[in-house]
Amino acid sequence: MAHLLSDFFSSADVVRQRQLDEVNNRSRLPYLGARTDKFFSTYRHALRSTAASGGSAPFRAAVVHGILRQYAAQGVPTVVLHCGSPWLSCSAMAAGAVLPDGQLFHCDPLLGSSPDAVAELLTDLSQALNPSAPPLGGLWELVLDVLSLRGDPVTLSALCGCSCRNLPEELDRLRRQGALDGGRTAALLDRLSALPAGALETGDQLLRKLRRGAIATPGDPDQAMLGMAQAVELGGLASIDLVSDSNLAAKELCFLVLRRLMENGRRFLVVCDGLSLSERTVQMQQFFRGIAPGVRFLFSGPDVPVQLQTCPGLLESMIKSGDGGANAVIFFHTSPTGKDFWLHYLGSYRHRFLEQTYSRTRDSAAILRHSEGCSCVIKEEIRRVMEEEELRTLPDGYAAVVLPAERKRGILIFQALRPAGIS
Repeated sequence: MAHLLSDFFSSADVVRQRQLDEVNNRSRLPYLGARTDKFFSTYRHALRSTAASGGSAPFRAAVVHGILRQYAAQGVPTVVLHCGSPWLSCSAMAAGAVLPDGQLFHCDPLLGSSPDAVAELLTDLSQALNPSAPPLGGLWELVLDVLSLRGDPVTLSALCGCSCRNLPEELDRLRRQGALDGGRTAALLDRLSALPAGALETGDQLLRKLRRGAIATPGDPDQAMLGMAQAVELGGLASIDLVSDSNLAAKELCFLVLRRLMENGRRFLVVCDGLSLSERTVQMQQFFRGIAPGVRFLFSGPDVPVQLQTCPGLLESMIKSGDGGANAVIFFHTSPTGKDFWLHYLGSYRHRFLEQTYSRTRDSAAILRHSEGCSCVIKEEIRRVMEEEELRTLPDGYAAVVLPAERKRGILIFQALRPAGIS
């Protein structure tokens, strides 16, 4: 009879533990299969910012392509900043039908901007990169006047072809060619001599930085070239290849332009692929710290928490920005910084389980008489929604996705997706 009762209680405990396991499993990340169409379709209802972190570049690029299609379908202008990604060039995105009915542009940060606007941008950029530098507004106005007299468009490449130290010789050459009369030449030389000490050398330092990390020139001449502001005004999608994340001057210039557009109330999406922050990326930090309601971001890279770690708290504020918060696509991570951030972001839950306790009592009146008992109590411990080993060993193409506004999350399989345009 005792054995029957023991078996009865044991089976009851198994049922209770099974029930607790079901509750525990509901607190963890469910597997959502390969229904990536459902994930991308959420952007049709509300265009949200996104962080896509970890994994391999092809799968991250496939996620970026899928999100860009949703923004393009709703006519939101997009500026893509990348560091030589073969999947985010205009030709690759055209092959991938990212914007089948829209316009794809190669982009120059300065093209189409007024000389006054460009002079202001260059002055602010000089000050950001070298706070102790003399004011250079007058110098850049003079350089832009020379570009105009030569008949050159105001582009970054044309600007990089200039030399501040050679301005006197350039003015003399223009005079001899008849582009300047004596009076205009004298006036420009007066402006040159009125520049503060060290202005020419400081200006050339900036031009060398821009020249050294020049933005990649597109290889397909049939693709339209527009300025960043023009591309946002016309809609469509513009791609800028910064070549390298260490291209500080060009990166800061792009974010200066984007800040101006944001401050002027423009609505757009900015994609940052493979970009990172440092103590010197002042304009980039200010852009993301002050991001306006009409602006969305898609920040992607091999380890976004590491890319933004020099600015504590920025990633947390970014993914909480907007109406409901940014979406997250989290592929496998190996760095302690990346794993710790995303595991904390995914959160924890109270894991409940049965713990058995055994008791044995002896009758003091009879040496050989004793009784045994077994009971179970429910215990709790805090566990992560996703364990560190799970995040580290996620198969390539699998990602934890979090959609805060929809209150949905789970493991999604992106393995069926591949970005087009790469042979």
